[in-house]
Amino acid sequence: MPRNLIAVAIATAAVAAGCSGHPSPEQPATDGPMRLTGDELIVCMPLKGSKGHYTFAMTALNNRGDRPLRVTAVTPVNPRNLRLTDIDITFSEDGLFGNSTQWPPDSATNPRNSASWKARKPATEVDIPTDPPEGVYNLLVHVVSDPGTRDASLDALDVDYTVNGKRYRTRTTISLRLKPAC
Repeated sequence: MPRNLIAVAIATAAVAAGCSGHPSPEQPATDGPMRLTGDELIVCMPLKGSKGHYTFAMTALNNRGDRPLRVTAVTPVNPRNLRLTDIDITFSEDGLFGNSTQWPPDSATNPRNSASWKARKPATEVDIPTDPPEGVYNLLVHVVSDPGTRDASLDALDVDYTVNGKRYRTRTTISLRLKPAC
């Protein structure tokens, strides 16, 4: 078979399979207005006990669009030996809550943070405005490691959201590793 004909056949099969690079109607677009803070980073926290509770809260959600956005789902990417039990958002004038080897995090009891901790809501109930006041919308994730595990991880979080009825997805750049020692 001539090479040109093979190339056309492969391209046709890719388009037919939905691999054209454009999202299908079922897939959210990836070019939305949400911007996440943080460089590519691997966060390592020591495993504790047979069933550890952790706070994974190093991501600020920023809306660079001209309309409010609402998170519709947060999904772990390649989770291993852990689960997400609470996924909240809170607004804080004092920055990110940060990671912790407990839930709630130590920073929640700090008098500067206690009001924003108490004001947190499930992520799917928060509208993130286009021009928020000075501060950050912090994604707060309660992670629970499986009992008896010696190694747990997730590669990132997929954050699905809507703006004016259109669906989008963005991926965080921070990974989590739970190990006996970091």
